[in-house]
Amino acid sequence: MSVELFGGAASSGPCALDPGPSRPSAFSRGAADTFELRLAPLGALQRLRVSTDRRGSAWHLDYITVSTAGPGGEES
Repeated sequence: MSVELFGGAASSGPCALDPGPSRPSAFSRGAADTFELRLAPLGALQRLRVSTDRRGSAWHLDYITVSTAGPGGEES
């Protein structure tokens, strides 16, 4: 699973959403997963692309929330 964010100034490129071995239930039915990506400034978010390798069972994406953290770590 990967996500790519497109802003007014740049795009992130594909970013793998790898939960790692410590989160075996990630991407499970009814789960709410959180991932932190550290990206260069992209400008105002215009769109995003979610991709999967289509291996395994069917999946459903309900929603995505994107927030940004400023230099002091505060979210907006």
